[in-house]
Amino acid sequence: MIRPKRIYLTALLAVSAFLIGYASISIADEKGSGGPKFDLKIAPEADVKASAYKKEWKGKSRLHVQLEITNVTDKPQRFKVMGDIPEGPAFAMKVPRKGKPPVVKPKETQKVVFPLIYEKMPDRIFIELITVSAQ
Repeated sequence: MIRPKRIYLTALLAVSAFLIGYASISIADEKGSGGPKFDLKIAPEADVKASAYKKEWKGKSRLHVQLEITNVTDKPQRFKVMGDIPEGPAFAMKVPRKGKPPVVKPKETQKVVFPLIYEKMPDRIFIELITVSAQ
């Protein structure tokens, strides 16, 4: 006859092993291989550095997409950023959002963060950046 204590310890060990394995898979999924691959379609007037990370926002862990947009021309420019995550949300914004006039000055960099209502780290993010009128 199997002792109740032995059954209890075996069950506890099995549940512990399952939970430890599940936690390690979740951590690996979250960190991934350094984040998603960015497919960038950038206007010649700009240079862009893109990154994505997960951060607490409105009480939940959310995906944040950060862009550093540099105006590489000798003229002030305004940009429109459009992004899409396959099987996830799309996002867009004019950069800069405000100002008189709302432009990024020559050779300056503007940092923009998009907090998205999306909890997974995607494999790929599509970003398109175009120049628009400053009006």
